[in-house]
Order: sequence, then structure tokens, then C-alpha cells
Amino acid sequence: MTLIFSDKKVNLFLNPKVATSTIKIMCLANMAVHLFDDLSSLDIHDETRHLPNHGSQFGTSQFFGHLNAPGVRNFLFVRNPYTRLTSAYLDKIAAPKRGCHLYEGKQGAIFHFAQKHHLVVENELGHLPFETFVRWVIKTPNHKLNIHWALQSDLSMFGKVRYSDIAKLEDNFQSGLENLMQALDFKFNKHIPQKANAGSIKPSKSLYTAETAALVYKKFKPDFKIFNYDVDSWR
Repeated sequence: MTLIFSDKKVNLFLNPKVATSTIKIMCLANMAVHLFDDLSSLDIHDETRHLPNHGSQFGTSQFFGHLNAPGVRNFLFVRNPYTRLTSAYLDKIAAPKRGCHLYEGKQGAIFHFAQKHHLVVENELGHLPFETFVRWVIKTPNHKLNIHWALQSDLSMFGKVRYSDIAKLEDNFQSGLENLMQALDFKFNKHIPQKANAGSIKPSKSLYTAETAALVYKKFKPDFKIFNYDVDSWR
């Protein structure tokens, strides 16, 4: 989930559910313009994974060597844990996009958990209720959490990697992306479509109650503290 630009001394951590599609499109548009002849047929995430500068192409020692080298700028984009979890639920659980098999793979485990704890498994829309999903997530050990709702501080190896540039999706995403493009000597193309994978459901109000918010805060407290998010921001 990291792109390493060793010639620019810049590294980018791709944080799931934090506008990664938009960021990948912007980078790919500068690195491989030919890919954008037909955006409709482009698998952005697959194209990114196969880039020669993708972190998965490096051994562990070489990987951390690039990230912790003197003078390197490491970029990280983060999101409010409340809204990130909501987005993951809408996009991957409640109304997963066609071709997304994440929920299918987790459905049995979630239903077993729900039945064991006497939780509702289907709401009036025929979807797994948000509260049931939240309770399942908070009972899952951190190291077993799916990347779409795992702790951002864990995913980004915060503490092991020194991040020089951290931008919040809610506050300074645009300027953070512009800074990244400038550091890479890339063109910032405001006309490139910004994708938002939030599922087909658009809730008119917060899915949280005070109780579920308290559970999420306790589970994701390191992210709230490290990235300075308000405990009451779910409201």
C-alpha cells in the first residue's frame, strides 16, 4: 500500500477508504498516461499494485530503508475514524459494489457472531445493520481487522515510519494532494475525476448512536489521539 519514488525521495502510503482511488488516478495519470485512453475499463487498484515502485515489490529491509532514509518525505492521508468506518460499511457491507467479494467472505463469520450475541442480522432494507457490523468489528482483534476498517495508525506503521506530511480528508486533502504532486514534479489535474466509493446508500443522517460511537472510540482511540480527531465528531 506504499508507492516508493526513490528518485524524488518521496513515499506515499495509500490508506484504504481515504480517497485512494483519486490519489491513484492522479499518480497514474502522470506515470502512465496511456492507461487513461479509456477510464471505464481501467482497474485502478490492479494497475497500481503492478507498478514497479509499489512497496510490495521490495524486500522488508529495502522497503524500510527507502521510507526511513534521510531527507525523505513520507506522505499520509487520514480520515475521521467514525466516517471511515461508515464508508467501509456502506461500500463493502451494506451495498457492496458488483464484483466486491469482501462481504461474501465475511458474511458467515458476521452472521455467526450476530446469532451468538443475539444481534439483528437484517434491517428493514435487507442489509446487515450498522450496529451489528460495529459490534463485530470491535470484537475482532486488531491484527485480524480488514484493511478497510483497520486502525490507520497500525496500517501506516505509525511510529516505525516518520511521516513528514499528514493531510486529513476532511480538512486539507486538496492542499495535501497538491503538495504531493509538487514534491513528485507531477501535474495537478483538477479535471481528473475524484472517485468516492461510499456504496449506493446515502444516509440522510449519522448511522451512529451515542452507544455505538463510544464503542468505536474505544476501539480506534489511538487513531483519534494520534491524528487529533474529536471524540464527539460522530454527531
